[in-house]
Amino acid sequence: GPKTVTQLLLDPSFDAATGDWDESGSDGINVVTAAGAQSGMKVAKFGPALANAKDQQYSDLLQYLTVPAGTVALSLTGYYKLTVGTKAPADDYLVLAIYEDGEISPFTQFHSFEATAGAQAAWKAFTYNAPKSEVLGLAGTDQMYTFDLVAHVWDTVFQFDSLQLNATVCE
Repeated sequence: GPKTVTQLLLDPSFDAATGDWDESGSDGINVVTAAGAQSGMKVAKFGPALANAKDQQYSDLLQYLTVPAGTVALSLTGYYKLTVGTKAPADDYLVLAIYEDGEISPFTQFHSFEATAGAQAAWKAFTYNAPKSEVLGLAGTDQMYTFDLVAHVWDTVFQFDSLQLNATVCE
């Protein structure tokens, strides 16, 4: 049958002051005003931890969502920047994933950005697709999910803007 593509995220550019993004699980504020944002005035920023921190900064920026019945594919697109730290870059990472509400392990993971991948000073576009077998387990259930950006960082800085989480739905 016919397919439609539906964008699942509210405020994908982080610019609306509507509270669609929940950053209550973070050690700091993640949605910030940034000169040179890829679009608008705000970005999602993760890191650095405080200079005297004894542990990595933990950040979890999330949005609640429902995956429509008939979804056969999930695609995540957006832009990122990466400034690699010096304290322990091999330990710094950020995961883009969907979780069942309240769970600590992701239901499906789009990508894990590693600080050791190297600096990315200009905005770089990305596209990641969730594994089809996992997508089919998400669609059409009454289960509430969250789309999360989860980071553990010392002095690395990850930035994201213009995220689109698209569901391809068969009618």
